[in-house]
Amino acid sequence: MVVKGTATGTVTDFDGNYSIEVGSSGTLVFSYIGYKTVEVVVNGKSVINTILPIDATQLDDVVVVGLWYPEKSEVTSSISQIKR
Repeated sequence: MVVKGTATGTVTDFDGNYSIEVGSSGTLVFSYIGYKTVEVVVNGKSVINTILPIDATQLDDVVVVGLWYPEKSEVTSSISQIKR
């Protein structure tokens, strides 16, 4: 997140905790890839929690990966066919 209109920012830890210094009238801008940006006015609060809604419009491509683990007999028969 960043303080709106500045280069002051921080990132959250694994649990979503963060610490940042901002004036009591400042605005925090929370953003993350694949989620909608949320702006929260501080209004003198010392704790601000927010949830970023998913932004499905940013998901242009979906990649599907399939894995195949051949049986030993399939590998052996494939090798013997190559040797012929």
